[in-house]
Amino acid sequence: MKDFKHYLDLWNELHQTHTKLGSEKRNSLMADHCEEMILKAKSAYYGNTGETIMDDLTYDWYEEALKLLRPTSLILVAVGSDE
Repeated sequence: MKDFKHYLDLWNELHQTHTKLGSEKRNSLMADHCEEMILKAKSAYYGNTGETIMDDLTYDWYEEALKLLRPTSLILVAVGSDE
């Protein structure tokens, strides 16, 4: 399992690259990244292996970032806090 620092470094690298595209495009791409990471984490955890690719803090951080960047994301509906 990779730690929070790994994911934060990845986030910062992508953010820096996407900032050059303007704030609207950056936010859209960062929201895409959040959705991708949440889906990967859920797939790994709930898949046949039961592998954990990120800790709860990191998962929650991605979920909160997605709520800010794309509050209407269907991923948030699927994630929900009651699962």
